[in-house]
Amino acid sequence: MSYPENPKSQAIQQMIWRFTPIKEIRLELKAHYETVADQIERLGMHKRWITDEEERWLVQRRKEQGLLK
Repeated sequence: MSYPENPKSQAIQQMIWRFTPIKEIRLELKAHYETVADQIERLGMHKRWITDEEERWLVQRRKEQGLLK
């Protein structure tokens, strides 16, 4: 049995791809921590510490790949 997709999932994913902090995602979208954590897991991502330069490079690469609008 599959469940319907959470209506906030696309917005959550876009914010995750942009490295938006979980607290900000939760406040802006009024989403539960578990919902955000599930989306992170679904995207196959892991929490890691990165530099500002690495973050800029990753965001640019994601834009080039069409993962960000």
